[in-house]
Amino acid sequence: MPDDKLYDTIDFVMAMPTGLIPMVGQQVTLSGDGSEAQHRMIDTMMQQALAHTAVPGHHKPGCDLTVTGVYQGQRRAWLMQDDGLFHPDSAAEPVTAAALRALAASGSSLTWHCVPPGAGYRMALDRDEDGVLNRHDGVLLGKADTSVQAADPGAAPEIDEVVDAESGGYQREESQKRRGTFPSFEDFWAF
Repeated sequence: MPDDKLYDTIDFVMAMPTGLIPMVGQQVTLSGDGSEAQHRMIDTMMQQALAHTAVPGHHKPGCDLTVTGVYQGQRRAWLMQDDGLFHPDSAAEPVTAAALRALAASGSSLTWHCVPPGAGYRMALDRDEDGVLNRHDGVLLGKADTSVQAADPGAAPEIDEVVDAESGGYQREESQKRRGTFPSFEDFWAF
């Protein structure tokens, strides 16, 4: 794409009103102590996520602030609520921002992310929107404590099978050449 068309396209997309504050989509990953700039950005994210609580009256949140990462070998997530505390994806007690920063400083890598208002609960706490927190999905089904739930809890476990490359649909071009049908767009499959 020529530069002039690229810049016109960028200008067009940037001019579209989204109704979202500029902070939406911003993220910071803390690994270790983090820099002063990272901590300032997290402070700004927290201020934006709580701005609607600072002024009396009805105001919509600017963003939902989520924190995700791996803690003790498990994928974990937290969502900042209007009380300023970060509520986890389990029935555990909420934690403060200082506690999450200390967790990152102790070796866990945590990503702070401003997401569109209303999307934080689904993204951080209940991805499948079944009313059960992510960390409890598996436990309620009699499975290991996990944040991942099968699409159909009643489905049989999946078993990986070894598939022959040619008959299984791999190496399409070589298979077509051996059969004398290359190039054939009738013998096509999406990867």
